[in-house]
Amino acid sequence: MLLLYRDFLGFLEDMTRRYGSVWQARAVTEHVGMINEPELVHEVLAGRASEFVRTRSQKRLIGRAVGNGLILSDGDFWRRQRRLAQPAFHQQRLRTYLPVIHGIVERFVSTCPTGRNFALDEKLKELTLEIVAATLLGTRPPDDLGKLAEAVNGIQVGVTRLLRTGIPLPAWLPTPNNRRLQRSVQALNAVILPIIAERRRDLGDRGDLLSMFLLAADSEDEQRSMTDDQVRDEVATMFLAGHDTTSHLLAWTFHLLGQHPHVYRRVQEEADQIPSGKPPAMEDLRRLTYTEMVLKEVMRLYPPVYILLREPIHEVELGGFSFSRGQMLFVCPWMLHRDPRNFKNPAEFDPERFAPSATETFPRGAYLPFGAGPHQCIGREFGVLEALLILARIAREFDLELPPGQSMEPEALITLAPRHGLKMLFRPRGARPSP
Repeated sequence: MLLLYRDFLGFLEDMTRRYGSVWQARAVTEHVGMINEPELVHEVLAGRASEFVRTRSQKRLIGRAVGNGLILSDGDFWRRQRRLAQPAFHQQRLRTYLPVIHGIVERFVSTCPTGRNFALDEKLKELTLEIVAATLLGTRPPDDLGKLAEAVNGIQVGVTRLLRTGIPLPAWLPTPNNRRLQRSVQALNAVILPIIAERRRDLGDRGDLLSMFLLAADSEDEQRSMTDDQVRDEVATMFLAGHDTTSHLLAWTFHLLGQHPHVYRRVQEEADQIPSGKPPAMEDLRRLTYTEMVLKEVMRLYPPVYILLREPIHEVELGGFSFSRGQMLFVCPWMLHRDPRNFKNPAEFDPERFAPSATETFPRGAYLPFGAGPHQCIGREFGVLEALLILARIAREFDLELPPGQSMEPEALITLAPRHGLKMLFRPRGARPSP
């Protein structure tokens, strides 16, 4: 069981090799189970979703950072919050975000180092943080984006360590990890609380997610009203979930494109078809068919949300096993996406498997880049459009080169991160390598 805490993905893979695609085990203080059959996964996440809720461990530990935000809440409260947030992700709103994202990406491209190796993963974190702040929160981020990205990463690492210890240490206990996590949450609050206070002084609908939450908080309608703490929790959720998933997706994408230059050339050719000198329209991004295939294949190999946790609200039977009320269940996209029963040659990077004309099919419940069922990621379309725009703009401007010996090892935090980061060299299109 020590493998559970040292190498979480390795633990899940080892247990599945030993005991099959559905199993149960005792992990120190938790009785856990794995559901790795696509049809059963669909049952848990969609078909019988009302019988499975987020786990108490998630709510207690991740809740230290994001309270009772959308990624943790359930039931009537979750439905109300989801209804409040949904309009910020409608097609009409997404169209208004594109010029904002375009402007931020243009500044990013103009300041990217060229001709030398740099930490691309860190730059992508800062880029996506700025985009979340501008589009969903309607504000400029702090000048030192690096410190904000560091705080968000500190929350990821701190919460993951708490989830993996197997012993539910109380928040008040002054362990090194608890202290680091508390400092990271305080640093995040130091950014988001002033944003909320400033926007509250100038209350109005600016067309962003924060406006909707603040107007609800100011409402006299008890069915819509939100407390200040609830607003803070939802904003923290958007900072945590709204940028890390996209920045990690792009880091894995550029790593794979650096290894497969023929794929990158096709992405560049497609990007060249987008009109330059102005923000792309939604229709322009929709024409990036091959680029979207690349992103889908990257999300198959390296799903940012690599694990989904649920617990049944009463005893249930799945795959011949009886799972008790409150038992922690693992649904693991990382393993579903790499299972040869679900995908042919699953270890290969092959965007063509997602071509519109592809003959390969996979079972319902086998591909979960954004989850499934009612709790499917609310920002999935926003994230894909954001990633398409960023990838196409960089591809239009730069050739890529991976440094010799560059390798990427996954680190299973709250999202799937590159453990040692990503170094990359950008060179203006057509420029010759230095001798």
